Parts: sequence; structure tokens; C-alpha cells
Amino acid sequence: MSRIKATSLLSTRAPGPLQAFIDGYPHQRSSPNQNYNLEFYTGSRKCQPDNLTLDQMRSKLSSDMEECEYNHGWVQWFYPIRAQGVNPSAQPLQAHEITSLLAQPKIQETLLDSYKIWLKFLGIRLVSVETGLLGRANSGFEARTRNFRQNSHNLLRVSRVMQWLSEFKLEHHAESFLLFLLAERKAYGWTVSPSGRARIKIGGREYGPFSDA
Repeated sequence: MSRIKATSLLSTRAPGPLQAFIDGYPHQRSSPNQNYNLEFYTGSRKCQPDNLTLDQMRSKLSSDMEECEYNHGWVQWFYPIRAQGVNPSAQPLQAHEITSLLAQPKIQETLLDSYKIWLKFLGIRLVSVETGLLGRANSGFEARTRNFRQNSHNLLRVSRVMQWLSEFKLEHHAESFLLFLLAERKAYGWTVSPSGRARIKIGGREYGPFSDA
């Protein structure tokens, strides 16, 4: 499959940016002069406002889950999608950047190294690169899921990471990630309504799995 399809877990129409993704961005054209994401992933640009390379930022984040939570700028650089995020220093992903990055040697390995940061943040480990199979981290799962339940903005990050995986032909990882969240729905605070749609309650409010939290 070329990208994640809408399922019964979603409303008939998803929130605007997600629906544009599902539709394949029919009204969006690539901007050849925008290359921030290509340059960041190939090492010629530093992310802002941290002013660090991909390797430097990955090293910083991998040992500091508080930084992952409270730094709201890194996500747009690590997991670029074609919608503008909250970091004005980052650019939306361009179609020509996807093509160029997929042509880079070992790009899948580089992308998966970034994905593993997100998984660690949620208390998850990648069991199989080939199938995308996930499991609970060997330690810290309860602390990470508690953090997820307490911070609704991570729902937007879930949506972003799944879109990012799909853009770079890693759909099987996106599918496995969603299935893992649903299998562990009690730990992450999800409930499933009689209609089959997933909901999560954070701070007394309910959200859908891809809502504009």
C-alpha cells in the first residue's frame, strides 16, 4: 500500500491536515527551493532552534526523555511531513526531498534510527526491522506510558510519525505501530467505543487517535 488508509478507527473525514495526507495532497505542489529536510538528513544543515546536526540531536535525545517531551522543535525536523508544524524554523516536507532522500545510500537505516528515538520515548522497542514488530521496552514502559497519558500534544506526534513513516515507504512500521498502540490501549489510556472507534481521555477530555489535540 502506498500510504495509510482511513479505517473504522477514523471518522469519515479526518482532521484537515490528516485528510490531506490521506488524499495524497492533491492541491500541493513541490517547492524546489525548499530543501531543509533533505539538507538536515544528509548532514549539511543543523536543526533549529537547537543548532545541532541530526547525529548530535539524536545523541542528545536518546539519553534524555525529558528533552523529548518538553522540546517542541525537534519533532518537525526528525519526522517532517508535508504540513507545516509548530516550529517556524522547520519547513514542510517536499515531494522532491522524498525522492532525493530515498535515493540516498542506507537512508532506511538512518530513518529507522530516528524512529527508534520515538519508540524509546513511548517505552517501545523495535523487535523486527523486517516486519515492524514492536514490543514493550525492557525497562521504563510504565513511566513512558504514564507520560503519554498526561500530555495530549503527543497525540499530534503520533499522527505525524505515522504519516512520516508512510511518506518514506515504511508503511509496515506505521501499521505495526498503530496495532501496538491498540493492543496496549489500556496502558496508553485508549478505549474503543461500540462503533469500533478508538478514544483516549487526557485531563478530563476525550480525543480521537488523530485529533487536533
